[in-house]
Amino acid sequence: MDIVLCIILGIVVIGIISMISSHVYMNKQRKMGEIPKSVQDELVEIKSFNEDKYIEDNFDIVFHSIKIDNWEMEVNNEEITFSKNPDKGGNAWNSVRLKLSYKLKDGKFIITYIGLSAGNIFTYKGKLKEEDYKFFYSIYSDYKNEQNRKAKENCDESMKRIHSVVGKSSIRDSKIDDILNG
Repeated sequence: MDIVLCIILGIVVIGIISMISSHVYMNKQRKMGEIPKSVQDELVEIKSFNEDKYIEDNFDIVFHSIKIDNWEMEVNNEEITFSKNPDKGGNAWNSVRLKLSYKLKDGKFIITYIGLSAGNIFTYKGKLKEEDYKFFYSIYSDYKNEQNRKAKENCDESMKRIHSVVGKSSIRDSKIDDILNG
């Protein structure tokens, strides 16, 4: 019986030693992160898809379309929004919207954001062409000139009412006083 126990114990010890030695051998042969020299040149990084770069040409197409097609436009003191829906009130998924944010800094018109949405929202990060910048400025300029024209018309209407209430003699006397008092 002692011999049987010794044999069993010997087999167990040999099995354990064999498992340990194969584990050590495997770890020496393959280190984590080590690339076999035969395939190092083939295993290069795959760059992430650059959506903004990919769609930059599409922004140029949209800018051109806005200039020549009949896009709806909304303008306020911070944004210009262009939209086009060929279905005219139909499926909103068929619509395209270009939103341009701007500010005035040191008396200059500066575009701060251009976003294009048609399902996804894409942000323009390229350098805007001079002709496109001038086009968007002309939209702002027309809007601002129209706002100024309306404000002047309202002011003129109010001045007419004031003059009619005050009377011509008071206005004439005021002008004579200004001339005499220098």
